[in-house]
Amino acid sequence: MPKVKLYGHIARYSSPELTVASRNVRELLEDLCKLSGSRLGELILDSQGKLREFIRIYVNQTDIRYLAGLETELSSDDVVTIMPALAGG
Repeated sequence: MPKVKLYGHIARYSSPELTVASRNVRELLEDLCKLSGSRLGELILDSQGKLREFIRIYVNQTDIRYLAGLETELSSDDVVTIMPALAGG
């Protein structure tokens, strides 16, 4: 099962590290919402089911924007990192 790591304010709504049996990133997010409640889902996805602009998801340190997005396939040894985008100046 893929290992999931949550960072920043997102980690407040679930365990910061867990495993979820999911085939792709979209399914992983759905499973996380079932486990952790709708507030986590609201932080990550907008009302149309799209990834919020300020959230970054990485599979094995590669941003899913450069893979297949939410449809990125997962294998049992993958590490999925979900975190708020960092900005500042």
